[in-house]
Amino acid sequence: MNRKKILPFTIVAGFFIVLYFCADLCPAQDGFNTVKTAYITLDIEPSVDIESLSRRLDTRFIYLTTNAIKPSSETGQGALNYKVDLIFRKVEELLDMYMYPEEVNLKIVIYGNKQSLDSKYSQLYGAENTFEAFYAKEDKVIYVNAANILTTILAHEMAHYIIDEYFVINPPDKVQELLAGYVDEHLRN
Repeated sequence: MNRKKILPFTIVAGFFIVLYFCADLCPAQDGFNTVKTAYITLDIEPSVDIESLSRRLDTRFIYLTTNAIKPSSETGQGALNYKVDLIFRKVEELLDMYMYPEEVNLKIVIYGNKQSLDSKYSQLYGAENTFEAFYAKEDKVIYVNAANILTTILAHEMAHYIIDEYFVINPPDKVQELLAGYVDEHLRN
């Protein structure tokens, strides 16, 4: 009798274990590669060169005042994960709005070209895209173009996510832009 009760539990537990280990680098449903950092899920279009994307995110002058993190690797996916998490932590520090890693439900979709980014914006909002990156509040997703990504742009969009999650009642759009602009201005201080 006990075996009948244990078998379904074992199957379900095994399924979740496979999902956990597969989450580090598995193809997403839309053909993108999905990578989980300590805080954020990255969906990366297969055409994106991880090394050049990582080089574009310049974090040399970003310092945390508390609980510094260390890269798991100096190159490749490990370096990219470290930089994304470092930027996120710095934005939290600048805004003085902290989240536990397990509370963060942010996804960043990284396209290989501007046309794909523009197409996604048009699909979501029915308008022409004039941004290098944008945050879709409804889905908690930041959309960026790998070819034009800058550390300040990513930090600005992360600020929108953190503000959105931190306040029970969101501040007006202009106030959110002021806070995100503050992050842009002070990221390297």
